[in-house]
Amino acid sequence: MRNWPRQAYHHHIGGVAILDCLIKDDGFLTCVTRAENPTGEGFGEAAVAISRSFRSSPQNADGQATAGGRIVVPITFRFAN
Repeated sequence: MRNWPRQAYHHHIGGVAILDCLIKDDGFLTCVTRAENPTGEGFGEAAVAISRSFRSSPQNADGQATAGGRIVVPITFRFAN
C-alpha cells in the first residue's frame, strides 16, 4: 500500500499497470510503463517503483541466460473486499 498512488488510494480507485522490463546481468529488472488504466492516476509510476525490488533467475529452465531478455509484468492495484 505504500506504493499505491496517494490520490487514487484516498479516492478508493484501483488500477492496472503493464510494465516492459529488461533483465540485467545481476538479475534485477529495469522497467518502463507500457500501459496503465486508468490513465493519469499514477499507477504506472507506482508499478515501476515496485519493480525495483524484482529479480529474475540468472537462467531459465533450459539453462539459457536470462540477462538481456525482456518480460512483460502486469501489476494490479485492487482493494480487498
